[in-house]
Amino acid sequence: MIIEWKYCCFLCDNPVGVCVLVENEYEYMAYSHYRYIYNPIPLFMNLMYYKFINKRLRRVCVDCFMRYKPLGIGAIRDREIGKRRIVPRVSQSISSESLTKWIEEMKAFMYPSESDAP
Repeated sequence: MIIEWKYCCFLCDNPVGVCVLVENEYEYMAYSHYRYIYNPIPLFMNLMYYKFINKRLRRVCVDCFMRYKPLGIGAIRDREIGKRRIVPRVSQSISSESLTKWIEEMKAFMYPSESDAP
C-alpha cells in the first residue's frame, strides 16, 4: 500500500491531494474496513483548492481555504507595539507525520505478525 501526494498547502504545509494506492484485493478490503470502521481518518480536509494570496494563486487545503484571512493593518500595528498577540492558527487538515503514522498502524492491522496471534 502506498500513500502519495504531489503538493503541500502554502499556508500550513500539510499535504494536499492525498491518494492511497492499493496493490491487491486483500489490501483494498482491509483498507476500506480500517479506514471507515476501525481507525477513521478525515482526508476530506486535505483536498486541494486554489486561493488568491497577495495577488498570486496558491494551492491550499480546505481548512485554510475556508478560514484564512489576511491580517489587517491595525492588527499588524498592535502586534508590533505589543498591544495584542496573534495566536497561530492550528489547521484541521492531516499532517504528513500523522499520515505516515496512520499508514504504519494500518500495515500492522493488515499484516499481523505471528507473535500477535492468539
